[in-house]
Amino acid sequence: DIEIIGAKEVIEIKKRIASIGITEKRVLAWVYKVTRGTVTRFDQPNVTQSASLLKRLNAWAEEESNSARAAK
Repeated sequence: DIEIIGAKEVIEIKKRIASIGITEKRVLAWVYKVTRGTVTRFDQPNVTQSASLLKRLNAWAEEESNSARAAK
């Protein structure tokens, strides 16, 4: 069996998204694409997919930070 993430992890993902300043819609579009349509909500990823999502969020945070610095 593949373990699905719980409510606590969903909250953490949503907090991370908000802290980066990107939209949940953008993140869900990416998740949908990379999972070939199998994940459409934040409560659906398994633990492996969640870890991949968190890595991508870290990359987005870096990109957003670099963009903000470049705009100054």
